[in-house]
This record gives sequence, structure tokens and C-alpha cells, in this order.
Amino acid sequence: MKRLIFILSIFVSKCVYSQNLPSLEILSPSNQLTNQVSNKGRDNGNLIKGSVYLKENWANKLTVKSKTGKIYEFDNTNFNVKENLFVVNKGFQSYFKVDDSKAKEIYLNGIQFVKVNGTYYEVITVVNNSMIVKFHKLTVLKGQVNPFSKEKVGNDKYKINSTYHIVENNIVNKFKLKSKKVLNLMDGDKAKKVKKYAKDNSLSFKKENELKKIIKFYASI
Repeated sequence: MKRLIFILSIFVSKCVYSQNLPSLEILSPSNQLTNQVSNKGRDNGNLIKGSVYLKENWANKLTVKSKTGKIYEFDNTNFNVKENLFVVNKGFQSYFKVDDSKAKEIYLNGIQFVKVNGTYYEVITVVNNSMIVKFHKLTVLKGQVNPFSKEKVGNDKYKINSTYHIVENNIVNKFKLKSKKVLNLMDGDKAKKVKKYAKDNSLSFKKENELKKIIKFYASI
């Protein structure tokens, strides 16, 4: 009886372990990411304040749908703006990146990201066949320099800037969140109703959350 229980315990352990293995199908280890995080704030040996990651912490949920239809969910995740990839923190200085070649859809905290011409964009909303997206770009603000000694007296700092774009037929162009530009994407007869709806409800086309409400109304009429 003890032998049977022992064999069953081994079998159960293997089953549990095997259930964790498939997640690695969509992930791949990265020593570069591990070194980048462990040496946080350094670029070519120079100290830089801030982070290359989009979110301030790793308390984020990542959902990945593969091209084969499998769905993977990961905790402790983030988006590396510098390297343009999604990262999963497995703990113990072990970081994995999502294999783009196998991913079909990616959501970070429920927000979809799409890859167009090799670059990830955050999806804001979709109007007919046009997708309004946001691009996140990492820049380095140079530290202050003493005007007399010409020596640097302040550290450089990472800063993430975001710009809006529109994707049509896999072509990306800059886009401004203005009522006229958004309304031009809509069917003429519905655009008038949308304009009135936005005015009556004091909704701005320039604010993401309010724009989403406007587009939701558009889809309902």
C-alpha cells in the first residue's frame, strides 16, 4: 500500500510539473535582461536614474494567445521599452522574454498591444478599419553640467515619452487626438450623432478614457 501511495505521489508530481512546462513554449530565457535588471540604472557603465520598463512595478498580468490558439497567463510581468519586448520575472534573477514568433495576441493588464512592422504599440481604440495606438519611446535626459568646470553634477535619467499614431493597412502614421480627425474616421451619418453625444456628455476626444466611451457609443449606433 505504501509503495502504491509512493508511486501515485510521483505521478501527481510529474503531472503538476508537466503543467508548468508548456508556458516555456512561448517564453525564452535572456541573460541580457537578467543583467540589465540586476545592473539597474546603468548604460555602458554610466549611472542612469529611472527604469527602462513601462510599468513602475512588476505587479502586472500578461496574457498571451499563441498562433496555435493556446492561451498563457503570467504574473510578475512588464514591458521593456528599450528592448521592445515583454518580460516575465520568474524570480531568483531569472527573466524570460515572450517569443514574438509564436505570439498572436498580447494583453498587459487587459490592454492589447499589437506589433506592426517589428514595433509594439498599445491599442487605444479601433474605428472601422483604423486602429488608434500609442507608441512608447525611451529617451535619456542628460544630467546637469557645471557651467564653470564643465563636469557633470547630475545623473542622466530615463524618460518614457508616448505619442499617438494611426494604423491603416499595416501603415503607421502620427495621429492627434482631435475631434475632427477622429470624426473623419467614422461614417458620415453617424459622425454627427457622435459629435452631439460627446458634446451633450462633456466628453473630450483628447482624453483616452473619454475617447473610448465615444467610440463605444459609435459602435452601438
